[in-house]
Amino acid sequence: MYMILDKQFNKKQILSRMMKKSFLFVLIACLASATANCQNTKVQTAYNQLNYYLQDQSSIDDLIKAKEAIDLAVEHEKTSLSPKAWNYKGQIYMQLSGQTAEPALAEGALDESYNAFLKVIDLEKDAKRKKYSKEAKENMVLLKSSIYSKGYDLFKEQDYENAYKFFSRTKEIDEMVGTIDTSVIYATAACAESAGLDGEAATLYAQLIDMEYDEPRIYLALSGLLKKSGDTSGAEDIMAKGRVRYPDSKALLFEEVNRLLRDGGDLGAMQARVEEAIQLDPENASLYFAMGTIHEKNGDLDAAVASYQQCLDVDANNFNGQYNLGAVYYNQAVNKISEMNEVPADDMATYDRLKGESDKLMEQALPYFEKARSLNMEDQGVMVALKEIYA
Repeated sequence: MYMILDKQFNKKQILSRMMKKSFLFVLIACLASATANCQNTKVQTAYNQLNYYLQDQSSIDDLIKAKEAIDLAVEHEKTSLSPKAWNYKGQIYMQLSGQTAEPALAEGALDESYNAFLKVIDLEKDAKRKKYSKEAKENMVLLKSSIYSKGYDLFKEQDYENAYKFFSRTKEIDEMVGTIDTSVIYATAACAESAGLDGEAATLYAQLIDMEYDEPRIYLALSGLLKKSGDTSGAEDIMAKGRVRYPDSKALLFEEVNRLLRDGGDLGAMQARVEEAIQLDPENASLYFAMGTIHEKNGDLDAAVASYQQCLDVDANNFNGQYNLGAVYYNQAVNKISEMNEVPADDMATYDRLKGESDKLMEQALPYFEKARSLNMEDQGVMVALKEIYA
């Protein structure tokens, strides 16, 4: 009897415990469901508050409430992977970035909005039905002008690295929706170059050249970057392509002239390019100076004097022109003095002739060196020449 009662009691205990466990499981499930519902409610609250704000933007309170709700939702494990939640976050922060009532809330909002829309696309990348991706991309297109403007403002402030970040995002948005904006690519390339991101800049400039973007500077820029990287042959090829496409471009022609003058080489080619440049820019004193140096290298001193004088006719305060014109006469005078030193002691007639020619050349050099000194009081070459002439 007692054994039967005992067994019945144990069965009741077991049943009781099983019922308690079942109740506990149900309670946990209910709590989990309640938590999920709570987070979904926050997503809905964020959406509702955003709509209230959009209906009447006289008060920012609704937008702040939307922000608070969505921030909690995307951080919670139950809704942190919800494309809907991230889509609403992108929309809410897009509005925050454009409002001026609370400047502190606008700070960084453009970044948050862009990244939220990216998150939507990433969460749905493997989904058969991309429910929110299309809307996210459409909103990113709406963000594009604001992102570009931010990049432009940073560029003007010479914050090139961050400007590059925003211009790159503008370019990424275009690529995402299948459009091409060459002006955006150019702005991104220019920022990359200014930020010292040579590889990125070179890639973008090459892309623009392939797309036949109408801007001579891209050839200059890419040529310079290739030269900087040690690819001299590639740099020259790009310049040659630029000259073929833009034969009347002063910038490209002047760069070629500078390269020829800097690297040396065929004097005939140098002269031809400088003459071409003078035709395009006849009021450029530096070109006449360059022509003067070419004539000097060719040993045609009369032509050199004429070119240096043309340089000074255009710009009387051109230090290089004044100095080099004085040096042409001065160097000839020094040569006459060297000849005088070789004249036999009994040939005074030749000595006196050379002395007279030397003195005349020194007199011709004098005014140019004096003018050069007035333009640059620190130049040692001018000081030495004047000392010799005065002596």
